[in-house]
Amino acid sequence: MSRAELDRLDSEGKLLLRWQKVLGPGRAEHYAFPRVPLHGIGVFGGNDALIENAPSIRPGTELLDRLCKILVVCDPAVRRERLLSRSPELLRDPVELAARLAASPQRVRDSADVVLDNTRGFGAAELEQLGKTVLGADPRSRIET
Repeated sequence: MSRAELDRLDSEGKLLLRWQKVLGPGRAEHYAFPRVPLHGIGVFGGNDALIENAPSIRPGTELLDRLCKILVVCDPAVRRERLLSRSPELLRDPVELAARLAASPQRVRDSADVVLDNTRGFGAAELEQLGKTVLGADPRSRIET
């Protein structure tokens, strides 16, 4: 989604949160979560920028304290291999590659409610258990990998 499209959705009040992650000089990724229906539960994937760049969060950081933050960590070599298999073009941009592979700072770990190790990958059983214990999902609900 383009930044212009995010701007439009933001101006229409359709975004719950919006933030950015700086990946190098003149390079930033923009992220957003959509609004959740009144009685709905939203499950969103963010990144360290949600914590590290809290001042960039719009409309503000108040909601951040009410979110259940799950930090997923991985062995650095496995993380690099996975990232480069998805985005081999990053080999041409060492600054962005380093930014994407940077380990989560301790303050991000400290703000997490749950820390999960994904070095071996998550199987269906782990995702079902996660849904039951952390998200309170019904065991019959479907959780995608």
